[in-house]
Amino acid sequence: MTGRWVFGVAMGLLSLIGLFLASKSVDDGMYLVGLLFFVFGVLFIFTLIGKSVGVAHRHTDHAGDAGSG
Repeated sequence: MTGRWVFGVAMGLLSLIGLFLASKSVDDGMYLVGLLFFVFGVLFIFTLIGKSVGVAHRHTDHAGDAGSG
């Protein structure tokens, strides 16, 4: 659980660095690299959120769902 927080913070920092690179770029290549860092970091964070919610959702009891079919 703690590892997800560490990865989330690291990816947040990577996203911010990517936005900084994109904003200060003077050529198209560095602009693209900065935006790719940002997009990768945000998608990774959403993946971590999805995995955390999925784990919490799997541990809930769905006994009422079994008889409704």
